[in-house]
Amino acid sequence: SSGINAEYGGNNRIAVFDHQGCYVKSIGSIGSKIGQFNEPMDVCLTDVLAVLDTGNRRVQFLNQDNNVIGMLDIGMIGMSPSRLVISSENVLVSDSQTVHRFVLSPYTFSRGA
Repeated sequence: SSGINAEYGGNNRIAVFDHQGCYVKSIGSIGSKIGQFNEPMDVCLTDVLAVLDTGNRRVQFLNQDNNVIGMLDIGMIGMSPSRLVISSENVLVSDSQTVHRFVLSPYTFSRGA
């Protein structure tokens, strides 16, 4: 089992660690293109890796090969998102005051990379 950590503060990537906490690899780089991140604040691992890409105002969904398979635009809803929770049908994004709910749909994954 490995750990996954969103790295912000200049790194703008996702770091993967092994079960002993040793660095394995990084995913992504800074930018706004598909597969790039701008202040990734949180990750959630289900059957896909969901990345809260705060600076780009979106959630990117990656498969096991680190390819983006879908994106969810979280829009300009006047928040600084910092936490992410995924269920089978919902994406919850929160800031310090509010939780916003987005419904996952096949469209979320049909417009990926």
